[in-house]
Amino acid sequence: MIGNLVEKILVEEYDIEQVIGEWQHSQKDFATLRMGVIHGDFYEDNILATEKRCVAVVDFSDSLNSWYAADVAIALLHLVYTRPQAAKQASLFLMAYQQTFPLPQNAITLLPLLMKMRAATLIVETACDYGGHPPAEDIETVQDILTALNLLCAS
Repeated sequence: MIGNLVEKILVEEYDIEQVIGEWQHSQKDFATLRMGVIHGDFYEDNILATEKRCVAVVDFSDSLNSWYAADVAIALLHLVYTRPQAAKQASLFLMAYQQTFPLPQNAITLLPLLMKMRAATLIVETACDYGGHPPAEDIETVQDILTALNLLCAS
């Protein structure tokens, strides 16, 4: 179940309008997800840990009321574009997360779309931060994210 998820992360062409359409089409599915206050930027740089356990989660400046599965999607997206073996890392993260705070099947099914939604948000934020003309290094970061998502799908 979880191992197959990483193969469904992204379709071949990434298109923000397509992601918006998928989200609109999935409104009934999203209405069934558990919600609450989430971290909003849940990834390794914001987790203080020893070799054996998580000690603390820091940097709550992006906290918001959203789907709990969105925090998982944010972490997975970060893994996808920062790790050479993204599929393996994503599977390990999901298995560990499921042991602590199990996501229901409907949330797991929506993780790929949540990841695409997060990537779309990053793209739009980057463009807006620079009046529609982001500097080259930010464009490269967005391209790296999209390339990594495509590579994950191919693996």
